[in-house]
Amino acid sequence: MRNSIQQEPECHSATNVVSIRRDAPVNAPTKSGIFKPAPQAPDLSQSEFDLRLAEELDYAARQIAHLGDVLASDPALVARHGYAIQSIDLVNQNLGRLSNVIKFADKESAVDRMSSGDLKARLTRKAIIPISFS
Repeated sequence: MRNSIQQEPECHSATNVVSIRRDAPVNAPTKSGIFKPAPQAPDLSQSEFDLRLAEELDYAARQIAHLGDVLASDPALVARHGYAIQSIDLVNQNLGRLSNVIKFADKESAVDRMSSGDLKARLTRKAIIPISFS
């Protein structure tokens, strides 16, 4: 059986080089001006306790993720308690985000980099003035 795809021979002259690579044309505009550069990651905390606490939160998040996976594998349970199972995933995500805040030295910068609007809003809200009942 003969191969139905025929390849053209490579041309090695200085003016005409045939290549199968899909390189961008030489005069193509670059994408460097289109996207903002990613913010630089904050430095890790120097506190061993902060790093261990963050590791424990990550571990708890993995356990909760596993629990959510097990519960989500039962179609009857998902049909009855779909929203509750989904909230397990949200708790997992929030634990991971809190772990990131704890492990970085500049906590405020870590909160600013957070993508969750609800958790970020709770962490950056103004202090609540206690109401006196006297």
